[in-house]
Amino acid sequence: MSLLVAWISRDQRRPSAVYIAADSRITAGGEKWDRGKKVFTCKTQPWIFGFCGSVLVPTQVIAELTDAIDSGLITNPDRDSATNWESIRLYLQKALTGSGAFLAKSNSYIFGFHRPTDTAFDAGYYTIEKTAVHFTHVTNDSNESAIIKVLGSGKDCFEEIEKETLSRNSSINVARICFASFCRAIQSGKVHSVGGAPQLVSLRRTGVGYLIPILFEKVMYHQGVETDVKAYNGECFDETLQRIDPKMGCMPDGAQRQPLR
Repeated sequence: MSLLVAWISRDQRRPSAVYIAADSRITAGGEKWDRGKKVFTCKTQPWIFGFCGSVLVPTQVIAELTDAIDSGLITNPDRDSATNWESIRLYLQKALTGSGAFLAKSNSYIFGFHRPTDTAFDAGYYTIEKTAVHFTHVTNDSNESAIIKVLGSGKDCFEEIEKETLSRNSSINVARICFASFCRAIQSGKVHSVGGAPQLVSLRRTGVGYLIPILFEKVMYHQGVETDVKAYNGECFDETLQRIDPKMGCMPDGAQRQPLR
């Protein structure tokens, strides 16, 4: 099933950003392939998604879903969040018609964030059980950065590593602890279905979501694929969520390194 972790970052006033991280591994029997796309963003609307579980059908359906949202065919910014979440559920339910033979017996999950207002983020996930789709709304009342949801076969491994990392770095920003623990869970090799490079998508207070390149084990990856981003001018992070200069492949000049134990 792999591993998906979603969290929210807050500053002193309000939520500042939300993130979804997923690994890149696809497994079939004893075989594995570490280039499976698992995080998605809409290009015109403030929605981001990630998934874990059965690969073939969800990747196809989420790609169609984000295109449909961008085209204004499913969600509407003027409607309340509950109506938009339900519109997506109905779309997914219809899209899964006839797909039973291509779905795994275990459940799959599609997690989503969207920004209904400039000061709030809303979260929830869809459980794909055979060809039925169920929605669960997720709330977070914490005044600090916090994990919103962990899904997948790597959940226990992540939570064990996250607890240990937090105990060693109690004064470090929680968002950094979360992503570092996620990367360490991938590197641990404890779960066969979790592996490859981390994938990360984020949604901020303004604009649409964006896919973030990650410097992982000294190699730059984008959507889980090794890539050259020297011409890229956007944000990059390393395994501990420190900002990286994509042209240099390291932290920007003058930046203070904040190592995690």
